[in-house]
Amino acid sequence: MADAPLSIPDALARLRRADAPAADDVVDALQWMLGDRPLSRLNQAGVQQFLWFELPFKWLGGVERHRRVVRALRRFFELSGYDRYAALCDDPFTATQLQRFAEGGFGAGYRRFLARHERSGVVPIDTPSFRWGRLLGEVAWEAYWDVAMGLELAVAAGALDGAARGGTAAVQAEVDRLLDVRRPERFGQSWREEIALERIGAYLEGSPSLSTARAQILGAVGHRLVVAPDGPRRWRDALLPLRWLAGVVAAEPAGLRLTATGALPGPAVAEAAARFGPRLGWTGAGVPRRAAQAPGLGVLVDVAGRGGLVRVARGHLVEGRLTALDQVLARGLLPDRGLDAAVWPLALALVLAAPTGVEAVARAVAVAITEEGVTGPGGRPHDLAVVAGAVDRLAAALTLFAGLRRRPVGGTAPLVLTAVGEAIAVAALREAASGPPA
Repeated sequence: MADAPLSIPDALARLRRADAPAADDVVDALQWMLGDRPLSRLNQAGVQQFLWFELPFKWLGGVERHRRVVRALRRFFELSGYDRYAALCDDPFTATQLQRFAEGGFGAGYRRFLARHERSGVVPIDTPSFRWGRLLGEVAWEAYWDVAMGLELAVAAGALDGAARGGTAAVQAEVDRLLDVRRPERFGQSWREEIALERIGAYLEGSPSLSTARAQILGAVGHRLVVAPDGPRRWRDALLPLRWLAGVVAAEPAGLRLTATGALPGPAVAEAAARFGPRLGWTGAGVPRRAAQAPGLGVLVDVAGRGGLVRVARGHLVEGRLTALDQVLARGLLPDRGLDAAVWPLALALVLAAPTGVEAVARAVAVAITEEGVTGPGGRPHDLAVVAGAVDRLAAALTLFAGLRRRPVGGTAPLVLTAVGEAIAVAALREAASGPPA
């Protein structure tokens, strides 16, 4: 009959009596894996990460010392009843990783670690609706390891296999489920809600590089970002252009073939103009044949691409992974690069706080982005006209998605959001704020 597993303290004590240096190695390894978390939070994802990456890459002493640490951990896990973790120590992949890093460094071992690690099914991976990011806040860090333990239980029970066909999607679904469980110990909040609140708070408070003007602009609407806006039924008219684009792309087995310049083809341009006309910036007579004649089409494709509704593959626009149109619009409205990425969130916050003209918005935003070090050619501040152009592009996007009561004429005419426009603005800013830190 096999010996009964020992408690962790007893297992360490027995190991220390037999081999004190090995016990010291185990204590150091456990402290590395757990940090300030209790021993009860030890989990397979952390053990894998330690054995396959952190020990061979970050620990000093060379490969022979690393092998001694693995042997000590195997003995400790056997004594304390962690059979799966002991098996990881015996896994040939572990020995191979130690040798790979010893001989070839980071480039030789990291990709193999990541591939095997994520296929195990116990690692909280990104999902279509949630991204962990590279920098985790205190709440997100706690949630990450809690979800890892939930995944491990599912794998151990045979309910989840990350390496099986469709395994990645199954793991993503389980990650989403675990993020959405309401937890009594957290006053009924889910991890997803808690992480969003943590990230929104950090977004509003900012970092030392955040300008005072930016903090004031975002602070005026911060209270509105805490609660998710209504949708998507109220957004029906706003979502029509996205619904049309999704339908056009889905109707083509190989996707919608783009022009040589990457624009929508003439028949699609004509159909869109017939349906949405002025919302696309097309006010001419007849039928447009080029996407440049209806500039809102470029905005539509950009938003759909950033939001995950479509993607470009081999000269075709094909279906993406995200199909919930309100999420596509919230995630895709704000640009992620260039001057517009700096201007649009601030301009949207100003207009959400109160109807404001393009020129006034541009002046306030120009101060904020200059304080942040967002500059133009030669390191000089952007001209006010350039910032106003970015604000005007935001107005065009809001017009496309039924977010403005009317497209203003002249720099002093106020930008007035519709009720749906306010909901879209809150959703887009909330998406930006609650996403992982850059």
